[in-house]
Amino acid sequence: MQLTEISANERFRLIAEFEPTSESFLAWPERRDNWRDGGKPAQVMFRRLAELIAQYQPVTVLVSREQYQNAYYQIGQKTKVVEMSFDDVWLKDTGP
Repeated sequence: MQLTEISANERFRLIAEFEPTSESFLAWPERRDNWRDGGKPAQVMFRRLAELIAQYQPVTVLVSREQYQNAYYQIGQKTKVVEMSFDDVWLKDTGP
């Protein structure tokens, strides 16, 4: 689904860091221009982060088509893995 129009009655906003959430979203690191070794060391840490968060609430991890199998193998048992294109892992600015 692509959001193309927002009615004046919609109330979208970014939540504050201290506000409770019901689900967390992460994006899988892989960009070679941002991450050392194609993100492999960072993927280990993101896996640990996803596992930690999943103890308290559902986690959805956004993953490129190229990295889907790799990410699903590492974290698919404990999180929801969704194939999606994205620019970088900082979802606070660009994510749902």
